[in-house]
Amino acid sequence: MLKNGMQDKIHLLGAQPHNKIPDFLSASDILVLPSYNEGLPNVVLEAMACSRPVVATKVGGIPEVVKDGETGFLVNKEDVNSLIKAIDKLLSNEKLCIEMGLSGRKIIEEKFTWEKNAKKHIEIYEKLIQKN
Repeated sequence: MLKNGMQDKIHLLGAQPHNKIPDFLSASDILVLPSYNEGLPNVVLEAMACSRPVVATKVGGIPEVVKDGETGFLVNKEDVNSLIKAIDKLLSNEKLCIEMGLSGRKIIEEKFTWEKNAKKHIEIYEKLIQKN
């Protein structure tokens, strides 16, 4: 059971089909990912691509993408109070939410498009070929 009036603001939907993820992210205000352990989760990149700010724990590759105070907020794992404060700060400030979401979208457009990913792979392969 959610407390502190959050039951009207947070909807826990459980597992959803992959093709519906953009719809749910676009319908959301923020992405919250309080993981104990991660690599670089696709859902963070997907949320940022949908211009949504991210509140997540400082684990794995998340801090490489989520810029604390710029594209969302990073908190220490198991720090429930900081997690609540970060969520509340975004839910109570629509302008901040929009600004952080747009900053996240910009990072995705600059670094994580399919074209940029393919270009990086081609560069790696060309360097490997040149070494042989």
